[in-house]
Parts: sequence; structure tokens; C-alpha cells
Amino acid sequence: MRAKGIPFLNEKGTGDLIVKVMVEIPRKLSRAQRELVGQLAESLAVDNKPASPSLIEKMKDLFN
Repeated sequence: MRAKGIPFLNEKGTGDLIVKVMVEIPRKLSRAQRELVGQLAESLAVDNKPASPSLIEKMKDLFN
């Protein structure tokens, strides 16, 4: 995150903040857990669909 890090020493401004997010996705869910995840998905008003692939990603797919 640009300019959200710690201040520079003897200079004006701040450095960049680097964030690492680690997400664990369970491989197996019980029936009750699957139902709860379904209920959560229905209750979310946010559209959680991935963005369409960029031009470079499409070109990579063509050559692979």
C-alpha cells in the first residue's frame, strides 16, 4: 500500500506498506458446514465474482 508504511528517517514522507494475506480453504466440509456457507453466500450483498481476465492473461492462455 503506497505511502502507508513507516516514516523515512531524515526525510519527508512514508514508505510503502507490504501486506501478505494467507487464506486457508478447507478441503472437506460436513453437510451442516456446507449449508452454513450457502446461507452466508445468500446473505452477502457484495458481488464476489472475480474480475474478467486482463489482456495479458488472455494472451498467456493462448500460448499455453
